[in-house]
Amino acid sequence: MKNALNVILPIAMVVALAGFLFKILHWPGANIMLICGLLTVGIAAAIRLGSEEGITSKVSATAAFLLAVGVLFKMLHWQYGQEIVLVALALGFIVLVIYTVNRDSN
Repeated sequence: MKNALNVILPIAMVVALAGFLFKILHWPGANIMLICGLLTVGIAAAIRLGSEEGITSKVSATAAFLLAVGVLFKMLHWQYGQEIVLVALALGFIVLVIYTVNRDSN
């Protein structure tokens, strides 16, 4: 599974970045590239981060998925994009605080 993610994740990132470029230049096909790329990045990041033990990895997997979906919603001008991004950033901040506290206690 990990080898498949090592191949899928970079390809999905390239597709998402090409989608961003197409969107900026107003070329056709940008929306489908963004949808495919960002959803694949979000799912792959959630699988990779969620496979580890501990609550921190589960929360960071959720934050990574929500951030990818939130950026997708913002780029396509769908409703609730900003709210999804804010929730993802709040979860990311919580993970950062938990990681810092655990690192200092060890």
